[in-house]
Amino acid sequence: MNILYCTNYLSNSTGGSEYVFWLYAKFMAERGHKVYVVCFNTDEEVREITSALGIEVINIAPELKPTPFLPRGLCTNMKYILMGYRKARTKLSKVRVDIIHSNTYTPIILGSMLRNRYGMPHVVTVHDVKSSMDFPFIYQIFYEVEPSHKVTLIKSRLSMRGERLLYRYAKIDAIVVPSFKTKHDIEKIIERSREHRVVRVIPNGIDLIQYYKVVDEGDITYDDLTILYVGRLTFYKNLRTVLLALKTVRRVHPEVKFLIVGSGPASREYLYLIRRLGLEGNVMMLGSVSHEEKVRLIAKSLFVVYPSIFEGFGITILEAWALKKPVIVSAISPLKDIVDHLINGIHVSPFKIKAWHEAIISLIEDVKFAKQLGENGFKKVLSEYDYKKVLRNLERLYERLAT
Repeated sequence: MNILYCTNYLSNSTGGSEYVFWLYAKFMAERGHKVYVVCFNTDEEVREITSALGIEVINIAPELKPTPFLPRGLCTNMKYILMGYRKARTKLSKVRVDIIHSNTYTPIILGSMLRNRYGMPHVVTVHDVKSSMDFPFIYQIFYEVEPSHKVTLIKSRLSMRGERLLYRYAKIDAIVVPSFKTKHDIEKIIERSREHRVVRVIPNGIDLIQYYKVVDEGDITYDDLTILYVGRLTFYKNLRTVLLALKTVRRVHPEVKFLIVGSGPASREYLYLIRRLGLEGNVMMLGSVSHEEKVRLIAKSLFVVYPSIFEGFGITILEAWALKKPVIVSAISPLKDIVDHLINGIHVSPFKIKAWHEAIISLIEDVKFAKQLGENGFKKVLSEYDYKKVLRNLERLYERLAT
């Protein structure tokens, strides 16, 4: 098959949706399909790898690297749609494409335009449905990026309505979601659509080789009292609760360290809270790091925390398990559906500071238990989340739609 992917960014190591689409393209190329990707210009490393795999990247200037936000500004998004459409049309005038697969938001518009013109099936991946949350939640997402009440109010209302209209009326033949939580949310929106859409749950996977190229088995240690968070820094990642719990943990274990990897609009707020709680000696905000450094940090940590109050999946969980580290996660779907409580991780109520304190203490004071949870997580990621196993289901979906 010839497959065209539409995505703002393409990254082999960073981000959530960017990495998911990288694995889509990589897997399909490895399976012998011809893969094309319409995206903003990628960096040199990604260009070299895609070229070696035979993936043809249709670049849109300028070079934009993955950030904690979707591309901001009407001009940037319009440029992606218009230039992407022009360049994709040029390519499609020379080759026949069997499937178009678009990432969330702006790429869906591009994919729908191409589907409308050329008639090939259009698949969309929906990572999460933010409009499933209440209005104050959506308002806060925009307000922490641009703290203007009037602007935020308008953007929030347009965003909620726009997301629903996009999924309901765009030219889409099938929707791929990473969890049953997202499936439930998207089905509530498209039930009013006039067109039938197939919705398939295909969980995210990871390429385990990317982790064991960086570290050897002997590099995975449990000696340091180091807790790790990896992800974007926004209010709904809920690091505030972990920081408040850490203040009481420090009284029992003053040597405990908490490393925060990532960047985002809530960075300043979390930095202020760290200072207010007097945790400067225990907490380090490292910002964005390379894939190699992230892997080393996970390998040296005791466990990973994922305290979000809203998620579509949670690739960080798989990354922790790949390096035999247990996870403490918020007891929300889909996190509690991925992590088995007291088997490969611990579920904690998102806002209960005392419960987070107790969960953290339990792993610090019982390293043997932490190791066992990590080993169980490693077994699960091998059996259920290796990208080569997971994405065979995506290939079958393509084959069904293309016939």
